[in-house]
Amino acid sequence: MTSTVELGDVYVCVFPFTSGQGAKARPVLVLMDLGPDCLVCRITSVPHRGFLDLPVAHWQEAGLEKPSTIRLSRLVTVEKASPQGPHWKIGT
Repeated sequence: MTSTVELGDVYVCVFPFTSGQGAKARPVLVLMDLGPDCLVCRITSVPHRGFLDLPVAHWQEAGLEKPSTIRLSRLVTVEKASPQGPHWKIGT
């Protein structure tokens, strides 16, 4: 990932399971550049379930494989070195 991120950037980040057994690569949406870190939220293919879930209208253009939901209830701070390409952009 580059040293600068912007609101709306989409990357792939590996998240450990809460059990500590294994991990899964998931798309993330950048919300804020925090210097050496960035604030991201997870993107999932699980349909909208709550008021903090936002459907991705143009998911193919954002580089996602299937209809997706932005989970604003799943915020994470990650080191900028953690997210991996490819890199896409969700329109603002």
